[in-house]
Amino acid sequence: MNCKSSLEKLYILAHTLCSQKVIIIPEDQSTLVSQFVEQYYSLKSSLAEQKLEEASKQYQDLLSTYHKINETSLAAIHKEMAYHHLTEVHEQLTKTHREQ
Repeated sequence: MNCKSSLEKLYILAHTLCSQKVIIIPEDQSTLVSQFVEQYYSLKSSLAEQKLEEASKQYQDLLSTYHKINETSLAAIHKEMAYHHLTEVHEQLTKTHREQ
């Protein structure tokens, strides 16, 4: 099984469980997780469409949200998954810039 895809599936499951109130996370932290997921997919979309300027700005927003998540009392697994996704898109963004 691909490690990245299994982590992504786990993160989506955790996000879904939080949004359905199956897992209780304080509202402000749940909002941060939702914001991170939305920013992540928006950034991935911009990268797929080769919109590098937009993707670079979105990465900065994602990084800011990651730092906010990292300062919360969320379980370490949430922070680790956010870090994994952050580094993944950073690598994609860097690679795409190099190819231009």
